[in-house]
Amino acid sequence: MLAVFALFAQSCAYDAIRADPPECATAQRLYVVGHGWHTGLVIKRSDLVELIPSLAVDLPAFEHLEIGWGDEAFYQAQRGTFALALRALFQSQSSALQVVPFFGPPHQHFPQSETVELCADEIMYRAVVSFIARSFMLDQDSRVIRLGRSQYGSGWFYRAEGAFSVRNTCNTWVAKALAQAGYPISTSAVRAEELLAEVRALPR
Repeated sequence: MLAVFALFAQSCAYDAIRADPPECATAQRLYVVGHGWHTGLVIKRSDLVELIPSLAVDLPAFEHLEIGWGDEAFYQAQRGTFALALRALFQSQSSALQVVPFFGPPHQHFPQSETVELCADEIMYRAVVSFIARSFMLDQDSRVIRLGRSQYGSGWFYRAEGAFSVRNTCNTWVAKALAQAGYPISTSAVRAEELLAEVRALPR
């Protein structure tokens, strides 16, 4: 069952629950996007590039970035296999971040995925951006390590910090980012539905 979970970690749900986002009273917004078994975060491109300038060349002049984290080999595979799934769950060698740039509102850019908007004050928002920035592995010149083209859109994969495992998945990574900002959320979620259920219940 664990292997089946991993094999579907990047699959997209086309019957997601969606609703018009509430009006934020705060200046900043964060977005959690659910693609079936996988979740990612959306932040403003300019704020991440401010912390990691070497991303500017790869991701010029876009408005938003969707960022997800996972096992390097499985995440980049065109087709997941049983062997890749097992290795990701129990013997992951390295991890990767997928960064996909886009323009416009996230719920319009990902119409077939569930997008949950969270309002955030400046401190909370910056905490999430900083968490994401620290997830990039940098070379000796403090530059990102580009791996290959993203699975969709015009983005890239980059080598990441952290070890993927059965207890530390893409959804755990998103939960940790939100917890870092002070949202009351468990950091033990490994399944997307676990995480999204908590995210939907957060005050907005």
